Order: sequence, then C-alpha cells, then structure tokens
Amino acid sequence: MWSRPSPKEPHHEVRYHPEELWLNESPETLLYPPGTTLEMIYPDEALCEAILAPESVRIHRRGGDESLKVESWAFASHGVEPDQENRERLLYALASLSAYEPPGKACSFDPGVLVRLTKNGRTHDLLFCFACLEMGKSAPSRGGGGGMSLQGARTYLKCFCEAFPDDAVLRQERERMERRGR
Repeated sequence: MWSRPSPKEPHHEVRYHPEELWLNESPETLLYPPGTTLEMIYPDEALCEAILAPESVRIHRRGGDESLKVESWAFASHGVEPDQENRERLLYALASLSAYEPPGKACSFDPGVLVRLTKNGRTHDLLFCFACLEMGKSAPSRGGGGGMSLQGARTYLKCFCEAFPDDAVLRQERERMERRGR
C-alpha cells in the first residue's frame, strides 16, 4: 500500500485544493478504485439507462437566448442534435469509465455545455465545465458525476466542436486541451 507523500511547492498552476498538492506526486490517487462502475458515478438508475440507450440527445451551449434554465445557469433553448457518428462518440465517452476521474478540484463550477438526454419520457441533464474538467448531473435528483479525464475532456470537446463548428470558445478550449500532454 502506498503512503501519502508530503506536500511540495507547486512549480506550475495547480487546480487542486492546497492540501491536495501531493497529488502531483501521486497521480494514482485520481483513479477510481478497481470495481468502480458507471452506476457508482451516477447512482440514478434511470440516468444510467439514458446514457446507455437514450431516445434523444441534444447539446446546448451556454448563452444564446438563455431561455433554458438549468439550476442557476442559462443555456440556449435550441440544442443541436448530433449526427450519428458524433452521437455514438459522445455516448461512448459518457459510458466509458476511462472518461472520468474522481472529482475534487478547486473550482467554481461554471458549465458551458449542457447535454440533455431523454429516456422513457424523462429528461436527464449533464453539465460540463472545462475550466475545472468537472461534469455533473443536475436537478431534480442532484447527485452523481465526476471529473473528466484528459482523454474524456478531449473527446467531449471534439463532440461539442463538431456540434458547434463556429464556436470560438469551444475551439479554443479544444486547442488548449490538445496541447496538454497525455
């Protein structure tokens, strides 16, 4: 069993809580433990079913007419339905454990993208914040979600850039993410 190293001064921008600076020396602590399942990340069984086989998928961008309110955030009411290839890529990432990492970064969650899934007449909203690489499930049954792994974030950004090809902010985020190492 490994032990927690003592904290060191960061030599670059750190997105973790100060007491978690030791994570730079022990990246394995950002892995979900063996046996983790999608149901453990999203305890809502209906949401898991929607991720695995949704009836519809729409991607909404923050801003626009701002008439779609999800908690305290406003999104464009008109969402984009991804083409088949992009839909499959997005759903593959949402269902893949390697697209996630445990949450815990210090950030004021501020999602720029909403993915709305429907299944059996029920709507499920997933919110994506690329400032902190966190994603989460919104109300009515708040709970669930996690951090995005680097490859997960890259995949989501690819999907969102294809859905919104003229969105300069998403393109800039994608370029920033592509410059990061593996």
